Amino acid sequence: MSDDVASEILGRVGMITITRPDSLNAVTFAVVERVARQFETWCSEGSVDGVVVSGTGDRAFAAGADIAELQGKSVADMIDTGMQHWLTRIRESPLPSVAAVSGFAFGGGCELALACDIRLATPTSKFGLPELGLGIIPGAGGTQLLSRYAGISVASYHILTGRPMSAERAHQIGLVSEIHEAAAIREAAIALVEAMAAKGPLALRLAKRAIRASADTSLAAGLEVELLAQAALFGTDERAEGLAAFVEKRTPHF
Repeated sequence: MSDDVASEILGRVGMITITRPDSLNAVTFAVVERVARQFETWCSEGSVDGVVVSGTGDRAFAAGADIAELQGKSVADMIDTGMQHWLTRIRESPLPSVAAVSGFAFGGGCELALACDIRLATPTSKFGLPELGLGIIPGAGGTQLLSRYAGISVASYHILTGRPMSAERAHQIGLVSEIHEAAAIREAAIALVEAMAAKGPLALRLAKRAIRASADTSLAAGLEVELLAQAALFGTDERAEGLAAFVEKRTPHF
């Protein structure tokens, strides 16, 4: 990758770390593109079972976008190559992902965390979308994803006022799944990926699609996706092994 983004594989877990401590890990367009492309590389290679995304240090996961870079962007730039394109590719990746949020996750950093399947936080973490104070809006998924995950009223409060959300509040409303001390959050995120990897691999991918459909479609359409995904699994060796292992009281071998 680049000096701004580090990647490594631990066992079968892909680790992506934003390494821009001098700017509190502020994300540039290139950083978000590199993160998304690393997801795609690992997915095509089949080299990992899931991905953990974090920021270097304890002060910030990613404290927003690079404001100087935004000043140079045009209308066409934002339409054609905006961060939303790359974050959507992360969100739609077949690989399950965990954002290990230590410290601030503001602006584009918050939207990067929202693009992951699961978010962990530390007690001092804060989530925020302060873009209106800059004369712009959260444009990389923030208005849509926060509304779906936290509800329109909560999203309106935080987006329209710019006030950040504490880790405790984020956990209360389900935006954050677990809170861990900074020294333990990386290991907790790895353990989550490993727990997901122990499940049926095709079932995991189809479950991700069905869950995403719940936010992207009507209830009737989402239920149809779920029905078809479940029916498809009943024609696989994976389903046969999973049910047989349960009956035989052993660990399945997927």
